[in-house]
Amino acid sequence: MTDFELYYLVLENTSTAFSIFTTYLTIIFAFLVAGHLMGHKISTGMTVVMIALFSLASLICVMVAVRAAEGMAGLAGLISKAIADGQSNLSWMPYGSPNSRVASTMLQTGFPVLLVLAYIGALVFFFQQRRAGLKAAA
Repeated sequence: MTDFELYYLVLENTSTAFSIFTTYLTIIFAFLVAGHLMGHKISTGMTVVMIALFSLASLICVMVAVRAAEGMAGLAGLISKAIADGQSNLSWMPYGSPNSRVASTMLQTGFPVLLVLAYIGALVFFFQQRRAGLKAAA
């Protein structure tokens, strides 16, 4: 691959990861707002449906994030190898440094872990708001 193609792949993968993250933040905040405004007003059945839809959307986002992180790690390895073989002038990129393996490991584990922690936090917030609203209504 040429340097341009490698660089373009980095930009595309970064754009994809950012898109996943912003989509997931939108889902999280929609769930938080719904939990805050009407968590105590909806029936138990509707709560189950809402949590199931939120969980499914979250699972899809986490799975896509894991794939994007794996792709970025593979791309970082490809760039590092091309630089080591003298076939690339992309040594200015972070992927060409000796720390690139650490960064890609952090990306592969850190990004999905962040999304899972946001999911757990949203569920805790939802149930806390629901319980507080039900106590106030009683």
